Amino acid sequence: MTVVVRGMQREHEALAGHAAADLSTVDRWTLHASAADKIVSLGSILGRAERAADPADY
Repeated sequence: MTVVVRGMQREHEALAGHAAADLSTVDRWTLHASAADKIVSLGSILGRAERAADPADY
């Protein structure tokens, strides 16, 4: 589990620095967790947009 969390942390840090994350050393579980993280984030954003006064403007 620690390997996955650290891998996710490195990815988030790379994205925060506007750099592409290095996926060459990522194991399968980290990649799955990363994809799930993106899906949940996108769902959350779309949900907030749906509830906004002007969804298109959100």
